[in-house]
Amino acid sequence: MRTAAANAANAAGFDMVLNTDASARTAARVQGSFVDIQNATATAVMQFRVMNSGSLTETMRLRGNRVGIANPNPSTLLQVLNARCDGTTWNDACSRELKQDINALSTEAARAAIMTLAPVTYSYKQAPEDQRVGFIAEEVPDLVAMPDRTSLSSMDIVAALTKVVQEQDRALNEKDVELRQLNERLAAQEAAIAAIREQLQTTGR
Repeated sequence: MRTAAANAANAAGFDMVLNTDASARTAARVQGSFVDIQNATATAVMQFRVMNSGSLTETMRLRGNRVGIANPNPSTLLQVLNARCDGTTWNDACSRELKQDINALSTEAARAAIMTLAPVTYSYKQAPEDQRVGFIAEEVPDLVAMPDRTSLSSMDIVAALTKVVQEQDRALNEKDVELRQLNERLAAQEAAIAAIREQLQTTGR
């Protein structure tokens, strides 16, 4: 192990070197950028780098009381690239700027996915006393499945469910309009019949 060359003001750290028959190569580096502790607005940084495809690549950064993974400037307690956790809630990265190939989800695809989901109760083997409700990743339809089929994104399922609920709401609104129109026509017919009866009674027929 040897001290790393600081590449920023007030920085220090160390390298972990792998010795081979050919040469010694740095396998990992930990480096901290320190600040004047008398400065109340100062924020210190600790960087962690490991060898990746032949070069040292930053994998994690501690910035003050925040942790960034694949993100050098985390804005919350924990930030993994663009997804964030504030200590109580995990927030998926959903900005339009991060997405491509954006298309509207069809009602047919959403309904097919929702209707084939099989909700189950379960507990994790590490916590058998903690009963949960959810789905089995290997058994969900392709629309809401993750590539490795070992995890799920609740946002995917919520999106499909939202589409189905929106379509059902639209259909119910259409039925309400049809029912109101039928009631109006029925009321008009009843009024016409009542007028005819009144006229017949008046003429004595």
